[in-house]
Amino acid sequence: MAYDYKGKLVLITGVSSGLGWHLAHTYHTAGAELALIARRRERLHELVTHLDPEGKRARYFCADLLDTERIPALADEVVETFGKPIDVVVHSAGMSCYGEVERSPFEIITQITTLNYLAGIRLVQCVLEPMKRRRGGQIIWIGSGSSFRGIPRAAAYSASKAAVKSFCEALRSEVCSFGVDVLLVIPGALKTGFHEQQPNFSSDQRLRSIGAPSDPEALARSILKAGKRQQSILVYGRYAWIGQHMTYWSPWLLDRLLRWQL
Repeated sequence: MAYDYKGKLVLITGVSSGLGWHLAHTYHTAGAELALIARRRERLHELVTHLDPEGKRARYFCADLLDTERIPALADEVVETFGKPIDVVVHSAGMSCYGEVERSPFEIITQITTLNYLAGIRLVQCVLEPMKRRRGGQIIWIGSGSSFRGIPRAAAYSASKAAVKSFCEALRSEVCSFGVDVLLVIPGALKTGFHEQQPNFSSDQRLRSIGAPSDPEALARSILKAGKRQQSILVYGRYAWIGQHMTYWSPWLLDRLLRWQL
């Protein structure tokens, strides 16, 4: 039976731009109630005003998820505001940096690990017990093709996404008997400006792009479809798919390709 999002409370992080922005539109169209989380209040207000001017099915919560200590209170605020438990968590917030390992500030590496990985774990901890008691719910986590093979000069980002992949694999086996779905989304590059906006600490180089980036709006629709089907993994985009298979069948060739990017 397909998962029905109509009337479900869906919490989405990182909605101020990029994929998160499109995910908010997609789940709203599917009939969900939305708890939208990001740091930029003006973008949140703009999004909610566009989606739901009367404020009946969408509310925003301005928060910096780098402050992981505040996440339990944030989850409680969402539940109190809507008067119902959270049915779906979509962790789309993320950050990266570009540069050689020794040139990348440790503070930035810590922030990348916190936002991409630890903040998501804290959110999961806040919603999982109620989901297991109700025997239903979904955890949807936006990973990266770099979780298959680390990208040169993006070591911290790659490592955080590899951790996400392992965490979701373990969590899925842990909660499936309680009726809780875990969907790991592994896209390739997207037309979002994400990597162009990242801090650049490299001495003199930029990565060459490999192939055309994918459309985030189309990915958002595919994520919704995968969630309805209760899939466990969605590898999206030709180059993410190629990277997945080359990791296992010809890792030496993939390493050469990644070195060529430099």
